[in-house]
Amino acid sequence: GMVGVGFIFETLPSGEQIISSMAPTGSAAGSGQMMVGDELISVDGCPVQHFAPPDIIGLVKGPNGSTLTLVLNPTQLWKFNNNNTNDKKSGRRLWISALGPKAR
Repeated sequence: GMVGVGFIFETLPSGEQIISSMAPTGSAAGSGQMMVGDELISVDGCPVQHFAPPDIIGLVKGPNGSTLTLVLNPTQLWKFNNNNTNDKKSGRRLWISALGPKAR
């Protein structure tokens, strides 16, 4: 079946997609690269601002063990390293990169 990476987001009136929570056992939390409050910019190269939530969920879900690429706008200035998570958790592997910190 199709699986995600274990995060929940909310869409602001401005159209920004903001990470609101993460499953403790998911790839997103396990990556150490995603924080609640980060803005989700793109999913596998597709910009998601103003997207409807079901459309974003459709982009995020994929076959177990496949790789998902996300671009985030982090909530704060912190040391950010591109991190390819090839851990043993279930779900998709995750590659996250950042646009650069943005005050929020």
